Amino acid sequence: MLRYALVRVFQIVVTVWGVTTVLFFVMRLAGDPSALFMNEQTTPEQAVQIRQSLGLDRPLAAQYLQFLGNAAVGDFGVSLRSGEPAMAAALDRIGATFELAVVGLALSVLVGVPLGILAAMNRGRLVDRAATAVSVFVEGIPTFLLAIVLIGVFAVGLRLFPVAGAGTVAHLVLPAVALAGYSLARFTRMTRSVMLETLGQDYVRTARAKGQRELLVVGRHALKNAAIPIVTTIGLTFTGFVSGPSSSRRSSRGRGSGG
Repeated sequence: MLRYALVRVFQIVVTVWGVTTVLFFVMRLAGDPSALFMNEQTTPEQAVQIRQSLGLDRPLAAQYLQFLGNAAVGDFGVSLRSGEPAMAAALDRIGATFELAVVGLALSVLVGVPLGILAAMNRGRLVDRAATAVSVFVEGIPTFLLAIVLIGVFAVGLRLFPVAGAGTVAHLVLPAVALAGYSLARFTRMTRSVMLETLGQDYVRTARAKGQRELLVVGRHALKNAAIPIVTTIGLTFTGFVSGPSSSRRSSRGRGSGG
């Protein structure tokens, strides 16, 4: 167990080092980073000072070694937008990010999973067809478009929620719904798919033959064995929410189709 943990830690370190190294050299190949700090009024003397202050006047190898050393102690430079340390800027906003991710994930799971179970229990009926049609439609709506529609209807039109801002539950509702829309539909389709497969297993038919109630069969036997892919998708979805909605879509692609 200890050896496995050490190997995993080593793999993570190597992966992080590889990604940061690639990004470092890609940024250099894409152009002069100091140009981001300049404008049309910047004089040649000021340009030289900017390059010196950023360490860009040094050889590329020296810049890379300095970058690794600074990264090892958590120094990632300053934010181009605010001028404050980049790490401090990220940590200052990570709380709101996790808050939105948790609420969005909870909404996706608490609505999508029961709806998928209900559709599987009523396969081929109106409930199943309606849930499948709605989930396919919602899954195809880009997150940013859904957010615009929600703002236009519930914030601008009905004035039920604020257009922007943070700090209250009302400010969290529309962003959470917009973030959860795609994943909610995906959880519905995925849960329906795995539940249909599980409900056809021999042990489920045996439980039914013993006279157990359908809800008991679904909750005690089918759902328990179908929970593994659901829990796995929950982890992937939360990671995607923290890193961004588009990442959430990429990390879960191919897991939401239902039979």
